[in-house]
Amino acid sequence: SDSVLNGNPIQIGGINRSARAMLISDIFHRTQKNIVVVSGDNRLAEEYQEDLSVLNNRTNVWTFPDYETLPYEERSPHYNIRSQRIETLSQIFTNEKNIYSLSINSFIRKITPPELFENHIFYLEKGNEIELDKFLSKLVSLGYNSEYQVVKVGEFAHRGGIIDIFTPGFHNPVRIEFFGDEVESIRAFSLTSQKSSGKSLEQITLLPSREISLNDISDNTPQEIWQKIHETTFYEGIEQDIPLLFDKTECFLDYFDEDNCLIFWDEYQFFSSYFYELNEELTNMYKKARSKYAAHILPKPEQLFLDEEMIETILSLYKNFFVSAGFQDF
Repeated sequence: SDSVLNGNPIQIGGINRSARAMLISDIFHRTQKNIVVVSGDNRLAEEYQEDLSVLNNRTNVWTFPDYETLPYEERSPHYNIRSQRIETLSQIFTNEKNIYSLSINSFIRKITPPELFENHIFYLEKGNEIELDKFLSKLVSLGYNSEYQVVKVGEFAHRGGIIDIFTPGFHNPVRIEFFGDEVESIRAFSLTSQKSSGKSLEQITLLPSREISLNDISDNTPQEIWQKIHETTFYEGIEQDIPLLFDKTECFLDYFDEDNCLIFWDEYQFFSSYFYELNEELTNMYKKARSKYAAHILPKPEQLFLDEEMIETILSLYKNFFVSAGFQDF
């Protein structure tokens, strides 16, 4: 493994995707470092995830899906996509080393800084004392919707001393019963019957329901954005405005320490043309959005995504592997 980690970037050509997945899995087990696999689109990222999951007994492999919404579109990602992204980001803060598969689009999109995101992963144990009103307010600020009955991830329901909550990362919602301010029991329950399972949990990790917390929004955020938040909290398309909500943004790779992370670039030779096309598309979408929403404040294209120059900086900081079906010079 030492020879793999030393020296210049490594180029490996002439191998198909299945062989690439086997190589990535082998290096993961040899080095015990996090591995980030960057491919051309979401479909390829999912195929890599599937191949790598099979090779790793369905453990230690995660994907970070695209929003599947267009920049400047007033629409938020589907709640399943939001949940998957949050589960993946939260996994980075555990002590486990993992393989992460994502598209170049997800890789270069600017997102919430890791120190802000990590602050909103919290642990609830039986016997904890919690002020109920503050807890409910926290859930709302982290993007949970208050409902009469929980039916999907990202929702909570409050009845007296009972809170039902469906957090990302869990197959079932949980029912938290309070005695005064003390957590008396935590139990999973069925969505269909709404009945608790008999087994009591000692603790639970609650993840945010959004990548943004309303409590973190900068004082420098434009008044127009504040107005939308006051009216509808998590308005449609709020994710597109992340650069306007925080004083700084980061990208997926900023969640890792460069000494403990390897990057595999799938067919990197095509990425330069991808950047060119993305830049053209973003510029056109920005112009159209400016003309459609003339009075609105919009993030500029360079605020939404890393540019090719920033990728060059990343290449100099991390250990890189370039894998492809052909033989390419970079």
